[in-house]
Amino acid sequence: MERIAVMKTYVFLVLVAFLTGFVFAPTLGSFSSFDDLPSTLEVRTKPVLVELPKRIDRQLRHLTVLPTHYGPPDFLEGKLTASGTPVQLGSVAVSQDPQKRVLPMGTTFRIEGIRELKDILFVVVDTGEAVGEGQIDIWLDDAGQIKALGDEPIVIHIITMGRP
Repeated sequence: MERIAVMKTYVFLVLVAFLTGFVFAPTLGSFSSFDDLPSTLEVRTKPVLVELPKRIDRQLRHLTVLPTHYGPPDFLEGKLTASGTPVQLGSVAVSQDPQKRVLPMGTTFRIEGIRELKDILFVVVDTGEAVGEGQIDIWLDDAGQIKALGDEPIVIHIITMGRP
């Protein structure tokens, strides 16, 4: 019974060494009986190169942008955006020219300081040829929201950055 426990321990240590990258020193080699097993083992670690996934930027970011708006009657709710999703409240367009885009597609953010827009999660899902450098074009269909947005620069709070 004691030999089975020793063998289970040995198998467990070998499995752990294999799975975690540990190397045994001295080499255990072959043995003729369980009595030949060493009573202690020296365990050394070997360096392992691990490629970590790209870190998702979770820092709070604030950015000042110049907003414009688009919406009905020229661009009705449900019409497909450049990303293929239907336009709706919270949809945002950026410049078609990647060099002029202030935010990458897929970025989510909230607008600060405008009561009528504070509860909306905005997502960059569209592009527009009329959207210039440093601008975002927000889809809105409510006159009160459009008036509140105005035409002055606004501060946005970026929640997640999309991929460029």
